[in-house]
Amino acid sequence: MRDTFFKLQPYLDTFKCLEIAPLHRPVLPKEHPNTRYLDLLSTEELKAHFLNDPNINNDDIVEVHYVHKGQPYQELVNGEKFGLIIASHVIEHVPNLIKWLNEIESILEDDGKLQLAIPDKRYCFDFRRRLTDISDVMGAYLEDRKKPDPRIVYEHFLYVPNEICNDPVKHHNGEVSHEFTITKEYHELALHFAKESLHTYIDTHCWVWTPESFIKLMAMLFEYNLIKLQVAAEETILTQINTYEFYITMRK
Repeated sequence: MRDTFFKLQPYLDTFKCLEIAPLHRPVLPKEHPNTRYLDLLSTEELKAHFLNDPNINNDDIVEVHYVHKGQPYQELVNGEKFGLIIASHVIEHVPNLIKWLNEIESILEDDGKLQLAIPDKRYCFDFRRRLTDISDVMGAYLEDRKKPDPRIVYEHFLYVPNEICNDPVKHHNGEVSHEFTITKEYHELALHFAKESLHTYIDTHCWVWTPESFIKLMAMLFEYNLIKLQVAAEETILTQINTYEFYITMRK
């Protein structure tokens, strides 16, 4: 399905193209002269961080062109513009959704597009969590949030214990029980990480969506002039049977 959605041509032949946080599985071809990669860590830092991770081959980690340390994207990329920006399983981790989408828009060509692969909460470990509401997004925007909020961290560790099912096939087949009891153990674990998040960055899914809830939220943000990117309905691919992600294209 990814090969069907991510149509790299003619963008690669015409524009510089950017992929955000591809790690070891980039969509954009590594050797193409118009390919650029952006991440929060340098290549060396990524290799050190994932050195002992059995799921990631260090040799496959991409060469990062832009290391983001909080500066505006326009400054980070030295004023470059991109015809295509790809972010696969990135947007749900972004602490300040509105700001991030506006940063993306600021480095897109006038006819450029942002392509996103996003987990569908119904078929992954987020299935017990509530859907993101516009009030959640506005809170992060008004606070100019730089890292996941303690409430979000608490919710994540409360409803996503280690033994939770992350098999989309079982979710689609109705084999996963939605019954759940919050135990003292889960609470204490969630509270521990929520406290940690007060002074360190705890990576979680900050936002939880279905395709329909994501599209509805983006429409509201666009209508209220909070973002300048709009979902291209004709390029949307809803979550397919036995999978756990959907695909969205956004344009200026």
